[in-house]
Amino acid sequence: MICPELLLSTLVGAVDPLADYEAMYIHGAIQFTDYVGYGSSFECSGYVEGVEPQQPSWVIVMDALHFGQHSAHQATQHVLRELNKCHIALTAPGLPDGVAFATGNWGCGVFGGDPQLKSILQVGWVPRTSGSSHTNVVVEVTLSYWLADSAALMWTRNR
Repeated sequence: MICPELLLSTLVGAVDPLADYEAMYIHGAIQFTDYVGYGSSFECSGYVEGVEPQQPSWVIVMDALHFGQHSAHQATQHVLRELNKCHIALTAPGLPDGVAFATGNWGCGVFGGDPQLKSILQVGWVPRTSGSSHTNVVVEVTLSYWLADSAALMWTRNR
């Protein structure tokens, strides 16, 4: 229970999963516990005391499809679904403009997604849907080398 307000998202998701055209928004979540690990190795590691949010926080819940094989992510209908999910999640009325948007490896890890494909979708789509050229997009840092190599390759081919 890192942020108790976020427990609602697991309850709602279990009772009525999000449709392909839906996202959920939670405003004002505060972290009460620290954690280590991810997926099956996730553990709470202690309480965070006296935490005051620096600014109002927004958590945008956009679910990912579970894939056993990376190649399934490349199917047109799945790529379009993920692009649509990003668009819906980031264009809701009332969301603040110009804020940082961090996804980590959205849809990867326990969901078995392809990190390279997801990074391309996020980096290419998020700035266009956020409504601001000042939005900062943060993807998994370990992918930055792959993205730099891919960008250099595309630059060379398009010259």
